[in-house]
Amino acid sequence: MHWGQGIALGALRGVMAEGGLRGPWASAMFTVVRLTADQTQENITGVGAPPWTWPRGELLIDLLHKGVYGFATGVVADRLARPEPVWVQAAATAPTPSTIGEGSIRARRVQQRPVSTPGGQVSWGQLVQHETAAVQPSSFWGPVL
Repeated sequence: MHWGQGIALGALRGVMAEGGLRGPWASAMFTVVRLTADQTQENITGVGAPPWTWPRGELLIDLLHKGVYGFATGVVADRLARPEPVWVQAAATAPTPSTIGEGSIRARRVQQRPVSTPGGQVSWGQLVQHETAAVQPSSFWGPVL
């Protein structure tokens, strides 16, 4: 029962890694899933007793073994997984209020717009400085921070 369940849940950890859930935090989440699945299956089949009825030593050994399994499986799954999905990479490089400024997506968008004024043309540099100054973090988050 333990081997089959371990193999099946190991495949779940591989799916987690492929989906972008990686690292120690994902391994900790997986360890909780492993412990929950183990106790549920043992108690439904009548093979085991509820964990709070176990001697402390046995409980600690079980937690230690499941923890080692969870983190070792996580290391293997993370190494075998392909590079992070595009949506994870995009979220890591998305602009935040503290990174808005020259060189940000808004500044590049402003640079692409044609500008004409009644008095003539405005240089791209002046336009970018004017537009990005309006969205600097200090003016945008001023009352909040």
